[in-house]
Amino acid sequence: MNKLFLGACISLSLMGCNSENTSVQNNEEPSFQGLEKITAIIGTPTTSKIHAYDNDGDKLVFSLSEQPNWVSISKEGLLTANPTQADVGDYQFKVIVSDGFVAKEAVVSISVELPSTPESDNEAPVVEDLPELELITNQIESVQVEAFDKESDELQFSLSGHPEWISIDQKGMITFKPKTANVGSHTYLVLVSDGVNITQKPMAVDVALGMTPVDPDLINNAPVIEAVPEISLVTGRNGFYKVKASDKNGDALTYSLIGQPSWVSISPTGQLNFKPQTQHEGQHQFIVLVSDGSLTAKQVVRTKVALAMTPVEPGLVNHAPTVSDIPQINLVTGKSGQHQVIASDKNGDALTYTLEGQPEWATISQSGSLSFSPKTTDEGTYTFNVLVSDGSLTTTRVVTTKVALAMTPVEPGLINNAPEVEVLPELKLVTGKASQQQVVAFDKNGDALTFALEGHPDWISIDKSGLLSFKPATEHEGVHTFKVLVSDGSLTTIRNVTVDVALAMTPVDPDLVNNIPEIASIPVIQLVTGRTGEYQVVATDKNGDALTYALEGQPSWVAMDATGLMSFAPQTEDEGKYTFNVLVSDGSLTAKSEVNLNVALAMTPVDPDLINHAPVWEVVKLPTAVVGDEYHFQIKATDQDGDEISYSIQNAPSWLSIDSKTGWIDGLVTEESLGDVELEVSASDDGLSAVQSVVLSTEGKMLEMAYNDVHDVTFETPMTLPSAEVIYGSAADDSALEITKSVYVDDVVFEHDGSDWYLLNKTHMPLGVVAINYQGAEFPALLDLGREIPPYTKVKLALDVDTLEGLTYVNQKTMFDPNIGLGWDTGECSDKAKTCYNSPKIGPERETFERTLAYIHEAFNRVSYVEEVEKFFKANCSIYSVCTNHVAKFPDAINYGYHSYLSIGQPGHDLTMRSMRNNYAAEGMGGGSWPDISVMESAGGGWASIWEEYVDVNHGAYRILPMNTLFHEIAHAYSYSHSSGWTYGFADYTASTYIPSLGMDVGKKPVLTSSDLIASYEIVDSGIRIGLKSKVDRGMVSNVKFRFATNKKASFKVNYLNVEGKNTIDVKFDVLPTAPIHIQIWDDESTYLTTLKFDAFMLVDHVQYETEDMRFTVVSSQVLNKLADGWAVRKHCDRPDSKMRLATRAQYQELYDYLQANDKLGEMPYPNYLTYDEPTGYRIWNVHFEADKMTAWHHNMYDRLGENRGLVCAEAITH
Repeated sequence: MNKLFLGACISLSLMGCNSENTSVQNNEEPSFQGLEKITAIIGTPTTSKIHAYDNDGDKLVFSLSEQPNWVSISKEGLLTANPTQADVGDYQFKVIVSDGFVAKEAVVSISVELPSTPESDNEAPVVEDLPELELITNQIESVQVEAFDKESDELQFSLSGHPEWISIDQKGMITFKPKTANVGSHTYLVLVSDGVNITQKPMAVDVALGMTPVDPDLINNAPVIEAVPEISLVTGRNGFYKVKASDKNGDALTYSLIGQPSWVSISPTGQLNFKPQTQHEGQHQFIVLVSDGSLTAKQVVRTKVALAMTPVEPGLVNHAPTVSDIPQINLVTGKSGQHQVIASDKNGDALTYTLEGQPEWATISQSGSLSFSPKTTDEGTYTFNVLVSDGSLTTTRVVTTKVALAMTPVEPGLINNAPEVEVLPELKLVTGKASQQQVVAFDKNGDALTFALEGHPDWISIDKSGLLSFKPATEHEGVHTFKVLVSDGSLTTIRNVTVDVALAMTPVDPDLVNNIPEIASIPVIQLVTGRTGEYQVVATDKNGDALTYALEGQPSWVAMDATGLMSFAPQTEDEGKYTFNVLVSDGSLTAKSEVNLNVALAMTPVDPDLINHAPVWEVVKLPTAVVGDEYHFQIKATDQDGDEISYSIQNAPSWLSIDSKTGWIDGLVTEESLGDVELEVSASDDGLSAVQSVVLSTEGKMLEMAYNDVHDVTFETPMTLPSAEVIYGSAADDSALEITKSVYVDDVVFEHDGSDWYLLNKTHMPLGVVAINYQGAEFPALLDLGREIPPYTKVKLALDVDTLEGLTYVNQKTMFDPNIGLGWDTGECSDKAKTCYNSPKIGPERETFERTLAYIHEAFNRVSYVEEVEKFFKANCSIYSVCTNHVAKFPDAINYGYHSYLSIGQPGHDLTMRSMRNNYAAEGMGGGSWPDISVMESAGGGWASIWEEYVDVNHGAYRILPMNTLFHEIAHAYSYSHSSGWTYGFADYTASTYIPSLGMDVGKKPVLTSSDLIASYEIVDSGIRIGLKSKVDRGMVSNVKFRFATNKKASFKVNYLNVEGKNTIDVKFDVLPTAPIHIQIWDDESTYLTTLKFDAFMLVDHVQYETEDMRFTVVSSQVLNKLADGWAVRKHCDRPDSKMRLATRAQYQELYDYLQANDKLGEMPYPNYLTYDEPTGYRIWNVHFEADKMTAWHHNMYDRLGENRGLVCAEAITH
């Protein structure tokens, strides 16, 4: 059979695509790559390689036009510039590249500069950038300055402009010892000298007050961690990041890490330290834990490590100096002034400072210190530039100075500014406990500040430094407001302060916050004159305190005892309504509840006992409302006194109204009330009311869309898609997997070793956020590891969910998912005179194949690509005979573009990739069989090749993405000829237009990620229920589209709710489909398609039996093809993503033995079954189940299955 099949492949399509035969007709012009401005230095010849490529692989020749006489270029594109001192300036000229047929030109810019003159051959020390720190008063912190010297000179460390509580030792360790008085921001310079040159780095620190427990006895709160942004690092360079955390209770915090790489650590104060090396390039993720000793907070941290530049360029690409913005500088005539320019250089280059356009009284030192000496005649506003240079690049900052006349002798200094005082928060205090709060203030003029209070209680004071002190006693409970006044001796700033003083806890439970008693609701009490009455007040206290009861504002005939029992003795003259209060106290806090009394006159002798009775509800159970339907229902109540009843309703949806006289509820139901809504209905007799809570349930109406005898239809409906669950984690301990001979896009595996999960990316593409399933999940979830997992890599996972079982990969981007053979043909190709084909070599050659195949998969699963396919073939079908024949032969079938897209996208096709070597025969060759979309997966295969020089990085014809040729040949591997439009035509469009339009870096493989809509499905009564969630929060209603396509006509119905608040549909088949149903799903926001496929086999129930190591599926008679020959029978059990195959004779024997031993032979639907194994050529076994034994005989492969035979599928059970 294999020989026959191979012959069929070759006879169907063996196609060579030699571009040399059609080079003029189809020739593409060359293209330039990455032309950048060139800098040439006088006295040093400068060379630069001009890069260009040609899609046709033609040899390229370079030349120049309009260039200066000191510029030349070789035919291979090596440009040389050798300017003299007279040539300083900027120039533009043209570079031309030709492939022998078409020439392309581009403009080149070149800048000629004088060489920099170093003050010394000695290079300044290189100093790593310093972190911006947040410090806490009275806590010591240290930071190591990382520096080195290229000449290995001994380094000396010092500080400039630093506060006295910051010091540095001779090893570069900076120590910080901030006190309360040091609160605020501080900026200074770190100086590193090699004895000749000095490198300076600015450093900034913010000092905050340590936490003062406002109420240390409150319930403990977990620490709070501020969000940490993604941290970018460079290999070989240390990095820092201060984790910012706080604790409401002022508890001491400890910091630790989970899942961190070995080169990441954290200090006791929360400073993250990074020391990445070359092997750590990539993305990493771990978790920071912050604990107060009882509760712990978590924060995910993501880092991205980039490679430092290679030794070929040890100085790195030169970066211009970084210069902080300079604020407007205000000066006074007759007074000198200074301002420090803050600048740094990423390359550690020595910096020089100069001025441009400055007044003569402004100068700058070589350390960047601006000095000003304006005189009376210099009053006014001046603008000039500060230039900071690293010897090659210069950064410019504009400086604006405003010079004012000196003040009169009364005020000889600058214009005085009022002190600035930070807003004080509302302070929570507890009686009997002293507390403090620092007032933070400063003065722009540097004036000494004095602090005072106004309107404050005598237990509040403030000292000279602005420290507020509070000593509240029990009698000070309540809210107090006063003012803080901060003065510079002339101007005063006022801040309002509010303090809330709560009573300390009672001795019953002194550590708990005392709770006020709670009084149960007291209804309106109805009394009759001349009759006594009682009512028990019910009150509780969470602290278990003893309670006392009292009344406030009560009539004289109302009393209350010590247990809360109220007694009433109204007389005739007391008729009317009364309101007063019940007071319940725990000795410290008092609760108050209002009491309402209605006192009615005693009845006349005709009916002395009659009093008004409230209406009484009949049983109220609202019928279910259906969206889109009219709603009518009457609620009813009766009144014992015959009073007229008025009806009302609370919390009703806007579509519902009620007739107050009749109780009829009416309205046109909308989606507003979808689900259950609790309503409150009220019946009133104008004196008393009866209120009842009822539930209104609203559901959507199930609609049905019927499709009869169709090949291709699109159904769309609005949906509200919930976001899919995301499982976050990190990946570490990367290890390389074997580069296999075959690759599959869905070859992502999870393994568990008893304690940890591992992910194995066996695919040829990097892995991003993907969909997964796990045991117990009702819906696929997303797995986000915070970084990409490289191809052929195994990683250890640390997940934010403690226990997960049964992790599996879910792939719903299934278009173009062949079995790709990249290593099967290993022939030596020793005869150099003959054309030879073998597998791509491991390394750049195979990488180029893989990258191209990855882009084809990327394109095939995009919504826009399907649109482009159909648009292309709709516009150009008449050009291609295969397309016109399809339309003529199948006018009502799937359109040619979409049909051929599904065919090439068919999974399971055996696609062997080869390089053509030694003797050039064509750009590429390929051939194969045509995949039939009438079955679940391709039963055939094919091969595609490309001339080796297009995938050999050592050859000038190399193409980063040889999409045009390889896609062309892959189409041949699926039996699509030159007259199909998929070779000359759409392959060209894909390579030249579609892929570039994606804006992706074709030098890198696209990332394998999940589709935008995540689908789940279940088989229900031979139909399909599809549920959807979104990869990201849509935040709106989505117009979701479902495209159903099948190669043989099908009839089915789509059932769906008439509401937007749904995320499921049901597909029900009138009769089982005779060919697979392709379902592609997307919405208006989708980039990627979700693709599902179902056939009759999946839609029916099959009887299954399990032995110790095998699972047997007895194929339902509903899906048996009675006309299938032996070859078709052998494929009947093949399922995508399944290892199930037609049982062999030995496996049937195992099933027979199991059935006989368990008295189940009678359950089998047929006595005869066909096997997979082939005893002789063109024969398989027919096994016969008898009562006491299984017998077997030969079955001719050309014979049909027939009416009296069945099939059993077998699959090994993995324990």
